Parts: sequence; structure tokens; C-alpha cells
Amino acid sequence: LFALSGAVGRGPLLDAGAYEAASAIDEDAARALVAALGARVAEWREPLAAFRAEVDLTRRALDWLLAAADRIGREGLPPAPAAGSRGAAIEAFYVRSAAWSSRDALGPLPLATALAVRAVRVWLARALAAQAPSDPRAAEPLALVEVVFRAAGLDAFVST
Repeated sequence: LFALSGAVGRGPLLDAGAYEAASAIDEDAARALVAALGARVAEWREPLAAFRAEVDLTRRALDWLLAAADRIGREGLPPAPAAGSRGAAIEAFYVRSAAWSSRDALGPLPLATALAVRAVRVWLARALAAQAPSDPRAAEPLALVEVVFRAAGLDAFVST
């Protein structure tokens, strides 16, 4: 998704060279985008703590996302799940859905940005899965990340 966002941002996807260039991920740019999300989540977390209970899912999930973003900052992008695993199947479905869905399903962001944000969501879910919280609400990391992004309006981090 991140490589595809770069290809979309560079120009027409009908050019055969766009797909060759899309195969490589600029890890520095990817980690910078994750760091930007982490900074915004850190800002939003404090005001939420004032009126949400400590066990509130939004509050806990923002803590988990922040920890996952910090882990990515320290350790790099998490590896993909093993081929043929349940996690790989879930991610493949998510990527197909993002890549082939209606433009409206990706929200109001420009297409290249929306695809990059979807990549961030996948990396956060991978980082969460690698050190999963014991809370059963975190049992499906990609679903959790998706719900929290939508509920808390986290896509806004790219427009600040």
C-alpha cells in the first residue's frame, strides 16, 4: 500500500515504470509517517484521559497505538506475517479491499495519502500483534486499528 501510494503520487499508473518503482518502500519516509501519527496520538491522548475511564477502549487503544508507533520508530517496520498464516490472509484481504474499493471508501484524503495511511494502519497492527496486549479487545489487531482510526478520526494526523 505504501509503495502504491508513492506510485499514485508520482503520476499515471498506466506507465509500466510506475509498477517497477512501486516495488520498493522508502523506509525512512514510512517511519516518518508513523512518527507523525505517534506525535498526534500523544497530543490527543492527554485530553481524552480527562474524561474517559482508564479501561475505555478508545483510551487504551490509543495507548497501544502509541506503543506500536514507538516500537516501529525504534525497531523499524514490522515484518509481514508468515505466508499462508491467518494474519497474512487477513492482511491480504485488507490490502485488496483498500486497493480495489470505491474511492469514497478511502475517505476524504487524496488517494496517494489515503493508501499511505492504510499502510501505516497495517504496520501498527503488525507491531501490535508482535507484542499483543492481554486485553481480549486487542485480539484482532488490524480490526482494532481500523476501528480506532475511524472512531478517533486519526486520519487527520496527515493534514496537520
